[in-house]
Amino acid sequence: MILLVEGHRYPFERIKELFPNVDELDVVDGVASVNYVGYYYYAIKGTPVFILPKVVIDQHDNVFGVEGLRPEDIIELTDSSNKLTQGQRQIIYGLSVWIHRAIAVHR
Repeated sequence: MILLVEGHRYPFERIKELFPNVDELDVVDGVASVNYVGYYYYAIKGTPVFILPKVVIDQHDNVFGVEGLRPEDIIELTDSSNKLTQGQRQIIYGLSVWIHRAIAVHR
């Protein structure tokens, strides 16, 4: 699973492959941000992409208020270098399952 945070500024090169239609991003001087919340399946990599609301970061860009945990550190949820705790990962997986079920019910 790929995790991004709404409004966070990522190096464009780091996330451009996730958005083949670059119009979906705000790109300025090699930095890109996604200005919406959502969830989609990235077929090329065979993984879901989850765009979390900006309320998950504080004024210092710490995810979940954890000092030093930045959005760019958690992009690849399954990466061994991902700094999320097991509990934080379970919250995100649970949220993604909930969204998937909500979409299935309302189709």
